[in-house]
Amino acid sequence: EVDSKGWAEFKGDDNLPGGIYLFVLPGKKKYFEFVINEQYFTLKTDKENLVDNMTIKNSEENKIFFNYLNFMGERRKKMQKLKQEKQAFKEQSPKKAENIQERIDTMNEEISDKRKQIMEEHPNLFYVHVLKAMKKPEVPDEIKNSQDSSAVLTYYKDHYFDHLDLSDDRFLRTPIFHRKMKTYLKELTLQQPDSIIKAAEHLIDLTEGNQETFKYIVNYITYEYERSDIMGMDEVFVHMAENYYLTGQADWVDTSQLKEIKKRVIKLKPNLIGKVAPNLTMNTLEGNSRTLHNIDAKAMVVYFWDSDCGQCQKVTPDLKKIYNKYKDQGVEVYAVNIESKRDGWEEYVNQKDLNFINVQDPEGKTKFRRFYNIYSTPVVYVLDEDKKIVAKRIAVKQLKEILPKVLKGELSGDSVKDDS
Repeated sequence: EVDSKGWAEFKGDDNLPGGIYLFVLPGKKKYFEFVINEQYFTLKTDKENLVDNMTIKNSEENKIFFNYLNFMGERRKKMQKLKQEKQAFKEQSPKKAENIQERIDTMNEEISDKRKQIMEEHPNLFYVHVLKAMKKPEVPDEIKNSQDSSAVLTYYKDHYFDHLDLSDDRFLRTPIFHRKMKTYLKELTLQQPDSIIKAAEHLIDLTEGNQETFKYIVNYITYEYERSDIMGMDEVFVHMAENYYLTGQADWVDTSQLKEIKKRVIKLKPNLIGKVAPNLTMNTLEGNSRTLHNIDAKAMVVYFWDSDCGQCQKVTPDLKKIYNKYKDQGVEVYAVNIESKRDGWEEYVNQKDLNFINVQDPEGKTKFRRFYNIYSTPVVYVLDEDKKIVAKRIAVKQLKEILPKVLKGELSGDSVKDDS
């Protein structure tokens, strides 16, 4: 807290971990950043201009830090004004606008030169490591000019962490660590589970045993992809859970959390995209046994539904229309009613004249709820001709887009696992 004289003191028995910290004033509308590397220093300023009026005692690193912020701030204010002038002259005087852009470019070069000067004169400062970590990889001309269109991205990705030491946990307390990790995973990595898993393992390797950065990366990737709305990304969660949580490496997790993670893995692992769908053998209304894997089809829809479910009542007739359109092309529907009684199922099937394969397992002997993670209805899975899962938990209307791709061989259990 800040006292009546404007004084606030941070003190403790242990050293404050290094990094870039925020000092947020009461009201949370104003703040400033400062560097923690040295442990005993004083910062003094006024609330009218926190950065410009900052004076520092006993911290050479913060003196350099604020000097750079002031230098950069002055030029950015000027550049902002110049950008407005340039916009005003853009139509009526292109030459003048061009001259203004040259002045803006000069100021950008001055900021870049200042940054280089600090890095050369103070190579051991943590803030210098932060400045270096902000640099983007410079792709060599021979790679830029190569015939391989993917070479630039490959080089950029391979060198993305050249200047950010992931074994230094001080970077956790900077804006850079999380931003670069997220960019690497979301923008520089192909958004397929296999590719993301490979990228995750690379990040973990770069921590070189630092427990804090290891924990941060493992936590972020695990829960980010558990919550992902993108189909198939649960495979990333399963990989992280099995390799780090269930092996005991994530020793920060208590037993109750670990138990929940294990339960989640058990529910998700049997029905991951690209896997052969768990086999089911159930009886039809006529009492005939139908086994999922024995049904010959170029594309298979496995549909879990309940006759009392409002959404099921709405979309099941749509499923029938889609089935009638594609059945002659090799599409089959294996419709699993999840109810424990026959009456509602039989009445609805007969009333709507559902002409696909209608089955039920009222006693749950097949453990379909566990193997297909059924906790609500309706649930739709799509399988290829090898009974591999190519899509799951999609809306019935999405079958219009997916089934033609499966029938043409454009979408299969192997193609969704292709990491190329």
